[in-house]
Amino acid sequence: VGMLYPVLWIRMNQQGQTRMFKLMGLRLVSNLTEALGQMGHVYRKEIVALYSPYFKPILQQCGSVLEGPASADSEICYIRTEALKVIMRLILYFSKCLGTDDVSTMLGMVWNLFSTNLEVYQQTLVYCETTPENIVDDEGNEVGFEPMVIQLMEVILSIVEHKSVSKYVEAAIGELVYTVIGYMQVTMDQIESWSTDINQYIADEAEDVVSVRVSAETLLAELADSKKEKTLAVLQATASKR
Repeated sequence: VGMLYPVLWIRMNQQGQTRMFKLMGLRLVSNLTEALGQMGHVYRKEIVALYSPYFKPILQQCGSVLEGPASADSEICYIRTEALKVIMRLILYFSKCLGTDDVSTMLGMVWNLFSTNLEVYQQTLVYCETTPENIVDDEGNEVGFEPMVIQLMEVILSIVEHKSVSKYVEAAIGELVYTVIGYMQVTMDQIESWSTDINQYIADEAEDVVSVRVSAETLLAELADSKKEKTLAVLQATASKR
C-alpha cells in the first residue's frame, strides 16, 4: 500500500489522464479497501495502523470525481459510481477509525451529489424531458445515471446504519427526508402504466426490486426506524411541501 498509492495518486492526477484510467484506479482502491477490511476482522490493529494514513488522500481522490456539476453523462456517472463504492467500503469497514474531518469531507461530497442530482433525476427519469443512456461495463452490468443514484442511496443507507457516522446527519434530518421523498416521485412511465392497466402496474411494482424509488423507500424506512422521533417529526411537514 505504501508503495502503490503514492504512484497511483500521481498517475490519476496527471493532466490529460483519461477517465478510464481514473475509473480503474478507483476500482483498485475499492477492491483493496474491501480486502483490507476483511483482513481487519482478524488483524484489526495492524490493518488500521497500515491504512488509516491513506483515508484523507483516498477521500481527496473521490472528491476530485464527485465534485462538480450534476450530470447524467454515462461515463461521468460510471466513474462517480466507483468513487461511491470506495466511500461505502470505508464506512463499512473503517467507520470507527475515520476522524471528524474525514467524516465531514465525506458527508459533504455525498450530500452535494445527492441534492444536486435530484433535479437531473426529475428531468430524466420522472418527467422524461431527456433520456440518459446507460453503458455496459466489462462485467455486463448497466452503468449510468440511474445505477449511480441507486449506489448513492446505498452509501447514505450505510451512513445511517453505522452509529459512528450517523450521528453527524441528525442535524440535517429535515433536509435529508425532504430530498429522499423527492426521489420517490412516480415517473411519467409509471403514471401511464397505472392508467393503462392497474393490475399490470401493481405486478411490475412488486417485481421492481432495483430502482431509485425502491432505494429511496428503503432509506426512508431506515431513517424512520433508527431515528424515529426526529424523522417522524419532520416527515409530515416535509411530505406536505412535496
